[in-house]
Amino acid sequence: MPVRFCSRSVYLRFISGTLLVLSMLSACGFQLRGQLPQLAHIPGPWQLQGVAPYSDLSHEMTRQLHQAGVQLVTRDGQRILEISELQQDTRLFSVNAQNEAVEYELILSWQFALRHPRQPPSLNPTRIRTSRVVYQPQADRLSSDREAQQLRTDMQRELVTRMLRMLTTTTLPLTNAG
Repeated sequence: MPVRFCSRSVYLRFISGTLLVLSMLSACGFQLRGQLPQLAHIPGPWQLQGVAPYSDLSHEMTRQLHQAGVQLVTRDGQRILEISELQQDTRLFSVNAQNEAVEYELILSWQFALRHPRQPPSLNPTRIRTSRVVYQPQADRLSSDREAQQLRTDMQRELVTRMLRMLTTTTLPLTNAG
């Protein structure tokens, strides 16, 4: 049996309230998880520099840039996305009672800048960084290595998404100078 509202006015208030909440959520920048920002306001095609072309990070960047509406080329792009100072570190985080390492901190960071081919970066190089703690007891070394690799993949995905969100706020000139 379908649900019936008491009156037409209650139904209209419900619908208008729902629409009001949805419009407020979209106005404050709320997006569903996994939804990437669109970069159509920055003319393309883009060229990616500073990342090994067949690395996992390059594949993740390429995938997310394509989803954001960016056309990538290998040379002669109207915009160059420069990645520099890529760092992946592992540091000791904690030890157990026998003074054995049991937790490690995984750190991933890089700098990025977006520029015209014949001009300095119009966006100052920006450093982004993330870290995770992984538990690695000596008994379960193989499974903890797999977990660490999965965490590194998640960290790459997170930083690429964060970088794209930062690029959506970039205002670049629409034409190339020079």
